Amino acid sequence: MPAYELLEDIVYPYMRLTSAERKVTTRQREEELARRLSEFFGSAVIGSAGGVTGINGDTVRRYRESRKSSGVSPATVKRELALASKSVNFAITEWDYPVSNPFRGRLISSKDRRAQRPPEPRILTQAESAKLIDACVPWLRDIVAFALHTGLRMAEILDLSWSQLQGDLITFAPEQQKANRHSVCAMGALALEVVARQPHSEMYVFHRGGRRISRWLVRDHWNKARERAGMPDLCFKCLRSTHGQRILDAGHGIEAVANQLRHADIRTTQRHYTKQPVDQMRVAVRGL
Repeated sequence: MPAYELLEDIVYPYMRLTSAERKVTTRQREEELARRLSEFFGSAVIGSAGGVTGINGDTVRRYRESRKSSGVSPATVKRELALASKSVNFAITEWDYPVSNPFRGRLISSKDRRAQRPPEPRILTQAESAKLIDACVPWLRDIVAFALHTGLRMAEILDLSWSQLQGDLITFAPEQQKANRHSVCAMGALALEVVARQPHSEMYVFHRGGRRISRWLVRDHWNKARERAGMPDLCFKCLRSTHGQRILDAGHGIEAVANQLRHADIRTTQRHYTKQPVDQMRVAVRGL
């Protein structure tokens, strides 16, 4: 079996070849992940060289423990190893490298997997939503309202162009979203109202003077708004969770939530949106 350097022959070529499919922020994140991998693996190989086997399961386990001992969370280590695993899979399927993937099934230890609990999303009430929107500066109000009424991520809203709007639908190309596939998202009456009052520009729906709004500017004003609203622990992703929960509360099934939020795997939706809140469980058992 031939040997290939993990970084120079597999990871870096994979990143260069697929960079056009990635957003700038994603490419920057992958560069940081690759840098972490190179610090440990260096010129280590996949396959066998001179009768010596390269990276194997034990090597991957040592990497996980090394990173965790330096204070890195298992989730971060998983993201780093996921880049290596994707790169090797790409080399096997696209370049016909005759190697096996030593990272497959080893991105996270069994112990850490059992210890992981999905973060509990904070679901805003209608009163809390109104209070939050009122606390925002005028140009941010429509962005927050649109997130609540569509479930779009911050980057998806800031990148949203007029060409993506098709009636009451928003279309996404693979490079425009996290799932990396074609999909659509529906807009209700309130979301359409938000769009209708946006001043037209050449490209972006939400803009300032025709230019794309920086996510750093949004985060700065978002942090101030949530403080004024008395919700300092609220993250922007909670707006997406609130939208998904409201679809369920309206009597629609988990499939509707998965389609609207564009989850690639419905298990992601089930993991986050099918838990019974504690108060509901208390009411249920008291009625027995």
